Amino acid sequence: MATTQKDKELYISIYTYIIMAKLIAVSEPAYQELKNLKKENESFSKVILRLTTQEKQKPLTYFSGLWKNEKEFIGQLEKMVTEDRKKTKLRSVEL
Repeated sequence: MATTQKDKELYISIYTYIIMAKLIAVSEPAYQELKNLKKENESFSKVILRLTTQEKQKPLTYFSGLWKNEKEFIGQLEKMVTEDRKKTKLRSVEL
């Protein structure tokens, strides 16, 4: 089989990704806070993504103690559960 010029051609595809930027308005204090949190060579977009990702990944223990009057609330909750359990009628089931 003879090789043609077309068979020898090399085709290269170049894909260009266009990143759309959005303009958001922040107050001067908010800008200063972001600027203070910004690491060297880090964009503001990366600061925002880093901070919002951290919020989503907080362990459950982070929230321990955040409720005001937590002990009082837990006591009330236990009392409500106990009262509801007393009201529940147990059934026996034959298998």
